Amino acid sequence: MVDNSTVKDASGAIVTVASDEIDGVNYQRVKLVAGADGLATDVSAAAGLPVQETPFARGSNTHGTYTSLAVAVTLTTPAGATKLLVQALGANVRYRLDGANPTATTGFRLYDGDTATITIGTGTAVRVIQETAGGSIEYQFGS
Repeated sequence: MVDNSTVKDASGAIVTVASDEIDGVNYQRVKLVAGADGLATDVSAAAGLPVQETPFARGSNTHGTYTSLAVAVTLTTPAGATKLLVQALGANVRYRLDGANPTATTGFRLYDGDTATITIGTGTAVRVIQETAGGSIEYQFGS
């Protein structure tokens, strides 16, 4: 079956609209666009969909540093925190979010100098260790 449909526009003229037939039902295909009022730019690999990350709420931030990560350490999640910003310094680090100890070869890897923003929930137990000597982290919880 042809995956398009015809409809009448406001003037009564018949126009073809893109659709996809799935199990006998036509679903209209719609292109995603972005832009200010009165403007529309097709979203593509070259013109991505703009998103806005919610900044850390003022007054709810807890900042810390760990300079000794030879053994796994726990980042204590404060009440109300919903995200964690962490940066590896001096060496790659590994982290886990399930409370288990990461090792130099297991866990999510954060490369030296890189940052990650991690969405966390109630009870998330963040544990971090260095891959090689000299690793440290700067971190900040927020909501």
